[in-house]
Amino acid sequence: MSRSTDILISGIAGLAVGFTAGILLAPQSGKETRDQISHKVDDLVKELDSLKDKTAEMAKNATNSANETAKKEAEVKS
Repeated sequence: MSRSTDILISGIAGLAVGFTAGILLAPQSGKETRDQISHKVDDLVKELDSLKDKTAEMAKNATNSANETAKKEAEVKS
């Protein structure tokens, strides 16, 4: 993985751990806590979907670049 992807994943993991600790230590009712967890999980799922899309785009770009390089190399050898 690229450095930026590693940083993004680390940030998301840190966010999840910090959020979990904060929720478990917060003086709220059980319903409020469950609602808050539900909303944060939804946000996390959206972030992970975005990361998946970005990773797929990066892979597509890398594949296209490799194909272009291979074509150029084949032309040079001809």
